[in-house]
Amino acid sequence: MKNNEFDLIWLKLDQIQMQLDFILSGKNDEVLLTGADVKKMLDISQSTLYRMRKRGEILCVPVGKQYRYPKNLFTEKLLARITKNIDRSLKFDD
Repeated sequence: MKNNEFDLIWLKLDQIQMQLDFILSGKNDEVLLTGADVKKMLDISQSTLYRMRKRGEILCVPVGKQYRYPKNLFTEKLLARITKNIDRSLKFDD
């Protein structure tokens, strides 16, 4: 396997662990970010956020017809791993 494939596997394992921690914590007072908040934090477009959500690269919670993103999952370590995998040359306009 290539290093990039290993990085993606580790990213997915980290996300699974975070999802389990989130589910098992039973926190009802969790702060949820909007898509606009996450796009600003990661400096990405709506299209990129959609692709990341569909590929399971970022944890989201469906709220009606919108998605929310648990704030506590955006640690510096995770942000570094997520933004490392973003190809800035493929950034699309909203």
